[in-house]
Amino acid sequence: MINKELESFSYSISHDLRSPLRALIGYSQMLQEEYGDKVGDEGKKWIEVIAAKASRMNQLIDDLLEFSRAGKTQLQAAEVNMNELVHALSTDLKEMLKHNATVVIGDLHPAFGDAILLRQVWINLLSNGVKYSSKHDKPVVEISSSIVDSK
Repeated sequence: MINKELESFSYSISHDLRSPLRALIGYSQMLQEEYGDKVGDEGKKWIEVIAAKASRMNQLIDDLLEFSRAGKTQLQAAEVNMNELVHALSTDLKEMLKHNATVVIGDLHPAFGDAILLRQVWINLLSNGVKYSSKHDKPVVEISSSIVDSK
């Protein structure tokens, strides 16, 4: 019951947010095309910020929908190759977010869990790592793993 309500809420919210978001993206593109040469460097920078933030919001909506879908499917626990997963996501992240952070990925141990949910966790971790390190001149996000004996 709760999962169905969450899914319904997520779809409703995402639909309500996508319409003004599409308008925002469209208007920022029109501003760029029609007035980009007239607004100067500062104006171009602000238009780029608007477009980037709109793209980020679009990604958050997609993440919300993915999360609501994950709640209605059975977890598929299996061994997940973290090296492959994180390297692929790092490449996707670099294309998705314009950033100057260096992402250093060490050798990662495999994990046991649901690949879709682990992917979402890594998207959040990598995005936050890049976002919060961007305040430094030469940001570096380092990723590694280790096995610790919990006894």
